[in-house]
Amino acid sequence: TIDTSENITFNGSTVFNEASADVDFRVESNGNANMFFVNGGNDSVGIGTNVPTHKLEIRNDVGAATDLDPTSIKLYNNSDGGSAIEFSNGVSGKSKISFGVEGTGAGTDETYLGFSTAANAGSLTERMRIGSAGVIATYPAAGGTFVINEDGVDADFRVESDSNTHMLFA
Repeated sequence: TIDTSENITFNGSTVFNEASADVDFRVESNGNANMFFVNGGNDSVGIGTNVPTHKLEIRNDVGAATDLDPTSIKLYNNSDGGSAIEFSNGVSGKSKISFGVEGTGAGTDETYLGFSTAANAGSLTERMRIGSAGVIATYPAAGGTFVINEDGVDADFRVESDSNTHMLFA
């Protein structure tokens, strides 16, 4: 139904482009003509763009003078837990990037960023974590190895202390 304020109401499922025609679908917002764009010919979706080059492309055109790291995607947990993005494929391969909380209870806001992987369709296991204090921890599998500069490029490795810029240098 369409009311006098030009609002459209659907009472049931709605399908656009049932015949699979090469037509696009676009939704405008107040300040973006391509807030949501479905490219019917390329089978892709754009948010903020009408020329998505991948299955999903999110575009946020903010100049560096305005914000050096503008947020384009926000995952939000309305409780006191974390959020995660899981990547997987058709043969049970999977990895996950997690935003987590290091403790529980009121006033606990120390967070971490965790990276998990799985071997041979097994369970995800955290393999690296960057904590709220900047500590980077790795958790190799049993018998595994922590490797820096695996390709052997001409690069230095240096560890600093509070008074020595070359406490450990290789």
